[in-house]
Amino acid sequence: MECEKPIEPFEGPAAPWRFNFFVREIAAALIGMGSGSSYTSVAETARSQAWGPGRKWNRSEGTVVNGALVAEWLQQYGPIVSEPYQETGWPETLVLDSTTFLHTDSWTGVQARLFSVLFAYGYPADGTKPRLWKIASSLSDTGQDWAYFLAKLPGKPQVIVCDDDTNIKLGIRTHWGQGRPVHVHTCEHHLYLRAKKALETDGAPRTSPLHKALNKAFKSPEGWDVLRDEVRLAGSPTLKKWMTSKSAMVTAQLARRGEVSVYANGAIEAPIRVIRENIERRAWCFRNRVRMDLLLDLMRLNINKVASQDIYSTAIREHLKANGGRPTTTRKQWDPLGTSSLRR
Repeated sequence: MECEKPIEPFEGPAAPWRFNFFVREIAAALIGMGSGSSYTSVAETARSQAWGPGRKWNRSEGTVVNGALVAEWLQQYGPIVSEPYQETGWPETLVLDSTTFLHTDSWTGVQARLFSVLFAYGYPADGTKPRLWKIASSLSDTGQDWAYFLAKLPGKPQVIVCDDDTNIKLGIRTHWGQGRPVHVHTCEHHLYLRAKKALETDGAPRTSPLHKALNKAFKSPEGWDVLRDEVRLAGSPTLKKWMTSKSAMVTAQLARRGEVSVYANGAIEAPIRVIRENIERRAWCFRNRVRMDLLLDLMRLNINKVASQDIYSTAIREHLKANGGRPTTTRKQWDPLGTSSLRR
């Protein structure tokens, strides 16, 4: 039995009003969901702890063991534990990327989009540790979806780093199209990979001067010029075509490279992998966008290493003390019958 201190003498058991689960058990469930466990497995763990040996304590014959219990906890207590860690504005440097979840029909083999998740990784101007800044589900990842995502927080970053993604760049222009522009720095690693693929298409040998020039092409205007000269001399039609299409963008980017401190979007790739590992195997089950965003935020706290059972317990307990033992957040957030807020 773990001590539930600090608790005032008049408080009684550390459990919500008319509730059979302790605050610490709810906090443990939120930690479990944030680490990627399914609703059902988290609910089973919570019930096994509460019902005691044989899981019979306070369990009626009609009790159904499923994930509905912790889904309600997510909506009731998720906002409470995540509120202290919500970002209040966009940082100085922002890295953007997304991932899309698909489903393949086992009968027809046809693959269809389920939903996308949009990510923002931030580098604050005050030098504090960079972190996963914002994460949200979306029906798709169009320019308008990105504009809506960027409107979730106030402020304007100085630099945004992203892949050469037309949807992200359209979303940036749509949201911050007026006034001082936001400098968009296309990920240098992805530019390198696309140029390298063009060289491979043309069959350029590894010992070719083209490969040597490519290694420095995105670090300075001089490096880009050297690559262009080598293409002119050695000939590489696919690379030449690619460079022509990207010349204006790369030239402008290299001219202000000295103002940028982050050159690639590699930092955001690890969080994306974690989220995919957490939900890909059950992506088909997610249909409610409000609840999905609450779950993603718990995962964000876990990725940022601020998730703590003690901290969550304290936050929940203080909230209940201030509100007569009852959570003020809604217990159920259902979509209208026959609809899904996370699917088209």
